[in-house]
Amino acid sequence: MNIHDRTIAPPKVTTGPLPSSRKAYAKPETALELRVPVREIMLTEAAAEPPVPVYDTTGPYTDPAVAIDVEKGLARTRTEWVRERGGVEEYQGRPIQPVDNGNVSGKHLARNYCARPPPYPPPQAGEG
Repeated sequence: MNIHDRTIAPPKVTTGPLPSSRKAYAKPETALELRVPVREIMLTEAAAEPPVPVYDTTGPYTDPAVAIDVEKGLARTRTEWVRERGGVEEYQGRPIQPVDNGNVSGKHLARNYCARPPPYPPPQAGEG
């Protein structure tokens, strides 16, 4: 179960650029307000080819323009987009229970973080 002991240091999170590639964002012509993360992988100079773009699943952690703070959590960049689509409602959620964290105790306890945005309920049958 998570605890409120601030003497336990927050976990270290790997951030920053990845070798031989760079993070970029594509903007679909049909939705210019969206930014689709792409990783441009550099090939060897001998290949004489441009970088290969692939979908980037690393999230904001490899974006040098984003400051990561595990105490605050990640920015909720899609909240308005999700609301506009409809079919969701915010709710408070239940308190964390020991089973949520593997029923650990003692040195295995993790810190409880302040950043707790409200969850969205799962889609009902036939909605998702």
